[in-house]
Amino acid sequence: MFRKVILYLIIFLIISLISIFFIGNYVYSEATKVGCYLKPDRSKNTISEFYTPPINDGPFRGQKWIKWVNYDLSDWWLKNTPSEKVKISNLDNKIILDGLWVPSSHPKKKETIIILHGLTATYREFNVLLTASMLIKSNFNILLIDFRNHGKSTCTNGKHAGGQKQVYDIVSSIDWLIENKKIPSHKIGIHGISGGALSALLLPAIDNRFAALSLEGSPFDFNMIAKEEVNFQGFPKFLWRFAYWSARLRGVHLDRIKTKDALLNLKNKPLAIFHGKEDTRVQFHHAEKIRNFAVEHGINFSFYAFNKSNHTEALLNETENYELYISNFYQKNLVQ
Repeated sequence: MFRKVILYLIIFLIISLISIFFIGNYVYSEATKVGCYLKPDRSKNTISEFYTPPINDGPFRGQKWIKWVNYDLSDWWLKNTPSEKVKISNLDNKIILDGLWVPSSHPKKKETIIILHGLTATYREFNVLLTASMLIKSNFNILLIDFRNHGKSTCTNGKHAGGQKQVYDIVSSIDWLIENKKIPSHKIGIHGISGGALSALLLPAIDNRFAALSLEGSPFDFNMIAKEEVNFQGFPKFLWRFAYWSARLRGVHLDRIKTKDALLNLKNKPLAIFHGKEDTRVQFHHAEKIRNFAVEHGINFSFYAFNKSNHTEALLNETENYELYISNFYQKNLVQ
């Protein structure tokens, strides 16, 4: 009788572990899916003419986005600004990034900012192009890229890796600027938006060839945002642990590079944090945690909180203020 009980327990445990793996695998696949495609309406966006996304496809969900559909951004279109479509490869040429180089009107200008899009997005999003327009008007060079598995860049598996692989796309972009445009590292700024901000936040852990870093709507801790993302996708938060270990069994380490380690390796380079207090996509406590960590460890930072803004909504709610804040940050830290 005792042997039968032990046998049944072993069978139960095996079935449970198999079930946990398959459930975790499903949650991991769904929560990290990004596609490898360019949405038709986004493909029409350029630095000279760009639009906000349609209903149910904005940076945050619900009725609050509707007021921004077809919002007039024409004052920020740069009709006569030359740009160059570029391809950026990593060291072994396995990843080819689709990008856009927009030089300043001053030929000798070296100050350059790489702007990084968010999850499931591309550099053709309004929040990327509007930010680019602000900085171009302030006479910065701009480099925009599509991360791997996004837009027209190389599709490896159609998944996001929590910034763990995307951060190397930023490294490739820095290589490209230094080698092809002769931009010195002390003249390079990195601005990340949402998921792109998470990738940017990891960068100092592996590469310090930049002078200033800014984050819009950034997660702080990957596991925290992963739980919230799983919940956002319609699953219970606790299932994230199943997904995490399912990924580890596949050889995917979603938090190998730690944001805390990266922040500690900023080496007193300036950091700017932009975040809407009403953010429903990446909640405001992420910005508070970055700020508190920066205070605790003596990190050189600036903090911009927008009272009535959802995810990246401050770009629309407080456009002129946003332009002033981000332009002054880079004028101070790249030019002077």
